[in-house]
Amino acid sequence: MSAFREYLASIKRELDGGSATENSYRPALKALLEAYGEGINATNEPKRTLCGAPDFNITHKNVLLGYVETKDIGTNLEEMEHGKGPYGEQFIRYRDGLPNWVLADYLEFRWFVNGKKRLTARTKRIFSSLIQKIISELIIIFWGHIKILLDGIDRFKVF
Repeated sequence: MSAFREYLASIKRELDGGSATENSYRPALKALLEAYGEGINATNEPKRTLCGAPDFNITHKNVLLGYVETKDIGTNLEEMEHGKGPYGEQFIRYRDGLPNWVLADYLEFRWFVNGKKRLTARTKRIFSSLIQKIISELIIIFWGHIKILLDGIDRFKVF
């Protein structure tokens, strides 16, 4: 089974259980992130940074590439990005303090570089095969590669 199919199966199992929270999906995301490159390590709950404690830091052979902050599936990321709601203040700290990071609710991924949004990717259906392209390309872009596949993605914006 591919890393992506395992990710989807894990997300589905957690959702079907009926008691999943934001943290329930982290092992699946960690495995997925690490599957996209030899030497990639996604550390869950790394040491705090000056601006807070993002959920993951991503390294390649011990060189920091960036961070991932996760929220539960369905969290209003738009509200958060506008500095509002329960996570608005956290977003502002991360936007201003992290040079390369992704905000995700496991279905929507927003990539920020030096305080500016670079890419948003979202699928309408959690079990759509299209989410594989979204996540795969986001990870590739996040790690500094150039190739972007746009075919069949529900929404994809590069800023």
